[in-house]
Amino acid sequence: MIPGARPAAYSLAALLLGAAIASPAAAGLDEKLQLGGLVSLDHTSGLDATRNPDLSLSQVALGANVTLSKEVLASVLLKAEGDMGAIFFDQAMASLHPEGSPWTFLFGQQTLNHGLLSTRLISDPEILPEVELSLPGAAAAYAWSAFSAGGGVAILESDLDGSVSKDYSLVPNLDYTAGDLMVRVSGVFSRYRTDADLALSAAFGGLLVDAESFSGLSVWDSRTRSSGYYLGAEYGLTSFVSLALRHDGLASDRFSRWEAFRYGAGMTLTLKHDLFAACEYGYLDGRDVPGGHRIALQIGLKSTLELPGFQRKTLTQD
Repeated sequence: MIPGARPAAYSLAALLLGAAIASPAAAGLDEKLQLGGLVSLDHTSGLDATRNPDLSLSQVALGANVTLSKEVLASVLLKAEGDMGAIFFDQAMASLHPEGSPWTFLFGQQTLNHGLLSTRLISDPEILPEVELSLPGAAAAYAWSAFSAGGGVAILESDLDGSVSKDYSLVPNLDYTAGDLMVRVSGVFSRYRTDADLALSAAFGGLLVDAESFSGLSVWDSRTRSSGYYLGAEYGLTSFVSLALRHDGLASDRFSRWEAFRYGAGMTLTLKHDLFAACEYGYLDGRDVPGGHRIALQIGLKSTLELPGFQRKTLTQD
């Protein structure tokens, strides 16, 4: 057993693989079991020669989709980030999509449909820890015409001056998709955390544009006052080379007490057999720390797996 990995991780992975092998028509295994994963080697350094560089395997992931029937799909995504001995479940869920129905149901460990959080660069936006919700929960979505409405239920933990409160949370969203334009309105409603998020993604030929803004709301006993925004664009020069820009900011008091601003620019080269190489220059200016320059390089191998539910767009997830 790999140190740091929980036995449950191996049990579920083995269950999914066993279910696929035990399914009828073993000759059609490729249709019942889909595998994907990635390995990425990252190098980062500051422009100041006194700062120590870093070289590490930033992420290793292995995912699988197991088709149990035409309507039921089981999925699992195992990851290790930084510490290669600590394997954890990033996602582990089952989805039900009744044939001919506009409904889709998900339950398990998943990324709830809150925000957009796309990034075409190596680094993540400053708002990511404030908006991304990766939790055990249940979600349902209903699609009609250009609209898709959904909602998830999970339990959020809130820090109340050193003590922890666990409360039910509702995570609704409404998406509108028209061609290459997608607009998403989402939010979180819980006793100590309520926020609203507006995001859009659009394509203009080879140019992709993403924008997002969120803010905490004074509802019920809400203590969240964080807010922020994200603006990004990617342009495909060729089928192998793309350029990206991003600017994002984070505030602790509804766009009035700014904590950080980040500026980034980078390039990605897509090589053979799902190999890619990326570079990024970034500048982070914080309220309590002086601005700093950062250079990042990443080499990776990815095999994209189409997992159900909400998946944010990154260098390793198209």
